[in-house]
Amino acid sequence: MKKKIFTTLIAALLSFAFAFAIGCKPDGQDDGTKKPPKITDGDVCIGLEIVSMPKKTEYKHGEKFNPVGLIFDAVYENGFDGDKNLNAGDLDGWVPMGPLTSDVTEIILKFEDYEKAIPVTVVPKILNGIKITREPDIKAYSAGDMLDLTGLTVSADYEEGLVENETGYTVTDANGKVYEQGTILEEAVKELELSVKLRVGEITKTDSFTIKVDTLIKVQAEDCVESGAEKPTDKSYTVISGKKPSDVIKTDSTFTGTGYLGNISKGVKVDFYIYSEEYVKNADLVLVASSTRNDSENKTMLDCQFNKLYRVFVGDGDEREEIYIGNDVILKGKPHPSESSGSSKWTNWADVSFGSVELKKGFNRVTVECIGSEKDADGKNDRTPNIDRLDVRLSATPDSPARGDECTDLVIKTMPTKLEYKEGEIFTAEGIVFDAVYKNGYEGDKGLTYERLSWQPSGALTAEDAEVTLKFRNFEKTINISVTERVITGVEITREPDTKVYMKGGALNLGGMIVKALYDDGEVPDAKNYTVTDFTGNVYENGTALTALGEIELIVSITSGGATKSAKITVNVYDGMTVQAEAVLGEGAQRPTDSSYTVISGLGNINASQGSGNGCVENVAVPVKDGDKQATKIEFFIYSDGAVSGAELVFTLASTNNNNTGAMGDMQFNRMFKVTVGDGEDAKELFVGDGVFVKGKPIPTGVSRWFLWDEVAVGVIDLKAGFTKVTLECVGQIVCDDGSSRAANVDKLDIRFGAVQDIRGKQVQSVEIASMPKYLHYGAGAKFTAEGLKVKAVYEGDILVSDVKNYSIQTAENEAVGEGYEFKNTGAITLYAVITEGGVTLKASFTVNVGAGNSISVQAEATVTGEAPTNESYAVISGKHKFEQGNGLNGTAAVSDIDKGTKIEFRIYSDKAVKGAELMLVAASLDRGSGKTNDSQFNKIFALYADGEKVNTPDSVKIAGRTLKEGERIWFVWTENLIARVDLNEGYTVITLECIGKITDSADKNQRSANLDMIEIKF
Repeated sequence: MKKKIFTTLIAALLSFAFAFAIGCKPDGQDDGTKKPPKITDGDVCIGLEIVSMPKKTEYKHGEKFNPVGLIFDAVYENGFDGDKNLNAGDLDGWVPMGPLTSDVTEIILKFEDYEKAIPVTVVPKILNGIKITREPDIKAYSAGDMLDLTGLTVSADYEEGLVENETGYTVTDANGKVYEQGTILEEAVKELELSVKLRVGEITKTDSFTIKVDTLIKVQAEDCVESGAEKPTDKSYTVISGKKPSDVIKTDSTFTGTGYLGNISKGVKVDFYIYSEEYVKNADLVLVASSTRNDSENKTMLDCQFNKLYRVFVGDGDEREEIYIGNDVILKGKPHPSESSGSSKWTNWADVSFGSVELKKGFNRVTVECIGSEKDADGKNDRTPNIDRLDVRLSATPDSPARGDECTDLVIKTMPTKLEYKEGEIFTAEGIVFDAVYKNGYEGDKGLTYERLSWQPSGALTAEDAEVTLKFRNFEKTINISVTERVITGVEITREPDTKVYMKGGALNLGGMIVKALYDDGEVPDAKNYTVTDFTGNVYENGTALTALGEIELIVSITSGGATKSAKITVNVYDGMTVQAEAVLGEGAQRPTDSSYTVISGLGNINASQGSGNGCVENVAVPVKDGDKQATKIEFFIYSDGAVSGAELVFTLASTNNNNTGAMGDMQFNRMFKVTVGDGEDAKELFVGDGVFVKGKPIPTGVSRWFLWDEVAVGVIDLKAGFTKVTLECVGQIVCDDGSSRAANVDKLDIRFGAVQDIRGKQVQSVEIASMPKYLHYGAGAKFTAEGLKVKAVYEGDILVSDVKNYSIQTAENEAVGEGYEFKNTGAITLYAVITEGGVTLKASFTVNVGAGNSISVQAEATVTGEAPTNESYAVISGKHKFEQGNGLNGTAAVSDIDKGTKIEFRIYSDKAVKGAELMLVAASLDRGSGKTNDSQFNKIFALYADGEKVNTPDSVKIAGRTLKEGERIWFVWTENLIARVDLNEGYTVITLECIGKITDSADKNQRSANLDMIEIKF
């Protein structure tokens, strides 16, 4: 006690001072009569004298004792009187500490092992009733388990007010036996009704809940054995795969075991191994789980439709069977527990029953696999339920057959809706209704539908397909269909294969090729029923070895309806060698026995599935902040039996320039990489011109945009006998069209012999522009692109190269101009394609015009349908709209009442191709305020397309509002808004605005889009 310690300290100091003074007196001197020594500390407290009682001594039932105002003196056996006027803070405690009941008449004060009673009065509240507002989390037990009342919440309705978390109740059974937390449940009584009783004064109120006490098997989800480990001595256990057990098992809140499973995500599997002492004909499977879908605003968890989140399988190997879970199996979300309950909202356990199964003697495997997630109430977080355990409970009808063990027939009540097909269509069993017949007599699978079936053929039907085999569990049944052959009228290659150049002996790869089949009744955009042959009729498939050198013409043919149509592709086969970028030898290791290999250092990682070999290198990057880490560097060690002069160096790369459309953009090679040939002092950088690009490709359906490989020839080198080292080093990243900085992904390096003319060291004699760039006109601030530029050069010996790549683009001031260069000036700017070879530098010029200030306007109401009109720029409107005559900015008409689905195609005619023109939209925001309009977010209302390709518009792009001027109508407060930069073709470009949504008008809360007048293209 602070007061007592302080008193003792003062007494000790005084004693010391007194002893010092006595010791300093001369011998023989005396002050007079000696006094008895002062007692300096109490030893045993023998009484408490109340100086002042607590301020409050009268309480109502349920309130807690409050000692504020208490003052007392402590009485000690040795007479010490230093502890006077102590207060409530000096007490060691009192009894009772919790809520007071009406039978309490005194409070026992505790002070230094002494107790003193003081009287209090507890007035009973008037109890109107009680209600269980939340039942216990655990309601199913095995005989011998301990009762767990965690989560039980009882509210008491008093005349004085509602107590939402009353704790003064007792729990009893019908015989009056009291049940507390931890009470052993001794008998398997199936269902045990427990009463919650609250007595206040002479009034007793009750409510009840029911628990199940049964003979059951429980497997704790966190009782985990590492996947692949030996089975433990426990008879029932779990194995977790898809995530490390340490990532999934949580112990921050425990219930029936030591923990539970949280942080479950798609792909996580929990195998419950259940050991049964004997064969059980019929048992119920019940998962104890908790909804984690949080509704914070309403303080509750949300229900989960179980089959959206989990699949369940029973058995092993060939006997493994998926348990069909219908849409009606719901994991109930419970209200948040009260803060004082000690429970957690994340572990509001509930039972999810899957139905009855048969258990064999020994181990039975039940697999719960996560297949998806659902959102919280606010739509932000993806959630999957937490799992506590799996129960196997004796069935309420133990003698009835469990889920069918062996299906012996399918009785079809209603045939599929569609039985007649055209060739190329895909069969569906939709509309079928059938009953399953089982060997053991189980009758639970009646009135089943197509979702329970699989079938063959499952792909495109051919004219030979006359029947379909339906499969349900272990049983197959055949039904008849008819397929009418279609007549082929044409074949088009809409996308050629990714790989068109091979080393001799390489395997043909048709990946990426898309074939369109044209039939008499329509078309198939991605047909698969083609064959590939050469002109002699030899069939070529994926993997066919290409042994002949040179150009091979391949014929892609489809035969249908008695007709054959075809289209052609060509591939080239060279002598040479290939080194895969992922064929990695650890840094510093000895050279392997393979002749050619790579060493990768720095940033980047190997993707083991996306290359043409066993993988590729992705996330290629420059150093992180001031050389903190090395840049990605790939060293290709190429082994040649002899020296080779003039071998072509070709990298297989993939553009990562994503612009959120259906195609990737080009990437200039020398802005990302430098190439070095040789080792140590012999190492020399290979010049790679501005004309070398990693070409972006259209993205086919079902193919990753990040691995659309392109072959990039960077130059010619000499190989020495033995090993030659070629180093590809990342020196920069390109700001892609989606705003991210990236370099291209890397797959392999090819060395080709005799593929190109070797012009190294030969004097360049002439340079000319063979083909002008596509864009010679630019909007102010637009970035340069060399797309379409072809340069022709002649070298000594009259060697003509019609599409040379070893040029650099420069200004008149010799400033480098690469892809993405930002023009510093406007007007006519002369650029040069410069080639240096054989000690001579020559150049050819072309002129671009930047920001000339031209513009094209298209009125939204200048509508034409059908044939194109004589005027060059016009609009076509479809969907709901209305013309408002005289309300346009220029006094013509405006387009209003635009609804979701309305499309306006602005057909813009330009005499020349323009890069990066500014698209200015003249529109009126319909988010109305008082005397003004508010800004509207453009991409919430409209999607923008240029020639069918979606144009990305960030959230920052607005249709601006403004204050009304005198005489203006609030519906037509026009503003000019920069929406995006677009590229114009020479001739027509179609700019499409499609209404995709609305905003809430601040004035009347109605949903509206925006009114439109026109677009202007400025450049």
